[in-house]
Amino acid sequence: MAQLGGIGVIHKNLDPAAQAEEVYKVKSYLNGMITSPVTFNVNQTVAEMMDEKRRKKYSFSGFPIVDDQRYILERIVDIVRDESPDGVLIAGDVYDKSVPSAEAVVLFDEFLTQLAKREQEVFIISGNHDSPERMAFGSRLMDRSGIHLSQVYNGEVTPYVLTDEYGPVQLYMLPFVKPAHVRRFFGEEIVSYTDAMAAAIEHMELDPAVRNILVT
Repeated sequence: MAQLGGIGVIHKNLDPAAQAEEVYKVKSYLNGMITSPVTFNVNQTVAEMMDEKRRKKYSFSGFPIVDDQRYILERIVDIVRDESPDGVLIAGDVYDKSVPSAEAVVLFDEFLTQLAKREQEVFIISGNHDSPERMAFGSRLMDRSGIHLSQVYNGEVTPYVLTDEYGPVQLYMLPFVKPAHVRRFFGEEIVSYTDAMAAAIEHMELDPAVRNILVT
């Protein structure tokens, strides 16, 4: 129950050792000082690490990959520098959970800052693992830097208008939406995710005379 966010109850009839074992099952730290870090060396295989986790009863559930993510994002920045695209499209998930780790947020902030320094237009939508409200925070301020974040879905999607030598391009950013999100705005029988997407797109005011891009 405690792992799901509720209040865990430990029965008073358990002896102290058993009570401590119950606490150990759910106790974890998302932030704070780690006094006894668990470390592995580069020569250990995943199987060896998982075996050590089992034997020593470590409670971690995965391995941080921030360094790998940083490497990939740096390569994307290199490609943007070499190719000079009109825009960079990021279709969520941006994070792997609705409340991402501080390290992941800092890393993504560094990535966007590098693109903004190059005056690069970036368009980002939230995915099913992201919190649309958290992703949209500060979006109107970030628009001024060319970093465009999808808004929380409110029944309409206003396009960004880009222009090249062939004329205007309307870019629509539709974040991940559940049927209940879309049903709230339209009096339709929206049951499935396919229904939700179809209804959301149908209610976009597309201009067939120009090019339209949908990021979703």
